[in-house]
Amino acid sequence: MSAALNNNVVGLHTNRVSESISAYLMKVKRRNENTYYNYEVAIRRFFMWYKNKTLEELKVEDLDILNEQMIRYQAHLLDDYDYGHNYVNALVAPIVKLYEHLSRNRYDVKAEDVRLDKLPDDGESYGELTVREAEAMAKLAVKQKKGQEKSAIIRLAYTTSFRKSSLLNIKWSDITKDRSGTIYLVKAVGKGGKAHTRPISEDLYHELLKIKTQPYYQRYNDDYIFHLSKDTIRNMMNTLKEEMHITEDRNVVFHSLRNVAAGYIKETGGDIEEIRDQLNHSDYNSLKHYMHKDTDYLNMAGIRMNEEIEDEILEGLSREELLSLINNQNETVRLILKREAKKMINEKGSK
Repeated sequence: MSAALNNNVVGLHTNRVSESISAYLMKVKRRNENTYYNYEVAIRRFFMWYKNKTLEELKVEDLDILNEQMIRYQAHLLDDYDYGHNYVNALVAPIVKLYEHLSRNRYDVKAEDVRLDKLPDDGESYGELTVREAEAMAKLAVKQKKGQEKSAIIRLAYTTSFRKSSLLNIKWSDITKDRSGTIYLVKAVGKGGKAHTRPISEDLYHELLKIKTQPYYQRYNDDYIFHLSKDTIRNMMNTLKEEMHITEDRNVVFHSLRNVAAGYIKETGGDIEEIRDQLNHSDYNSLKHYMHKDTDYLNMAGIRMNEEIEDEILEGLSREELLSLINNQNETVRLILKREAKKMINEKGSK
């Protein structure tokens, strides 16, 4: 396939690839914001792998691709990240949809060149959720029957990375404060009877306490925090996925919440030891889907410690450039920046 354009449309699309992709994503966003975010992440991820470029840097010639290169990308996701079949299918699908859009808008590309045979359902994999999606689930769950309890178990699941069986066995007496008296600690028993303790925020602790105020909850006196059956949790997730337009091919289940924090650690520069501790894994083999096999020398400590970047570097950017820098970061980094911005605005308003 050639990415060359007919002479009569060269001027139309030169240096406009990012605008065309943006227009496509705008259409997706009008249908569903969660789908929009997932498509944007998948498309950005692909072109960073394929051309080592952001969407804003793409040129027409960067769209040229052979199907065998898509096969290699699929293998990269399967082998380097050990992703399940359903999740790999979900990462490839937005690329195909994008090329269909570009073809309809007179780019000389074909969706067939990026289309791959759908990988069979492997039956054991489960899809991933972002921090944003997990938070949205917790908010939506409040509207359901036993909503406060359901919302709290979702928040506790993605905050602590405890398994469902562990969460359902946590008692009120398992929540204590650390020695300083400022942090709440939750203890749970995982696989093989291995105890694991994770901190939670004061806000989440008070959300848990709200469960006790629910009228139906007064009939329980067994000290267990949650009284939700596995069928109830499964039905809750199905309803939430429908409301959030999370398609079945993503294979999102309650267990998907367990890896939200691990993904957050990875995206914000945490190391494998922190991920292992978060997930309470005793070996590294079960964590290989969080590790990339290519050595990232630029991010090794020996380089980072000696990399001198002046403190005033950001002052050299215009407002537009600074916003572009922020918006081009991954979701987790943007979330951190937005939370800090909100804190600064609140503090400014209280003065």
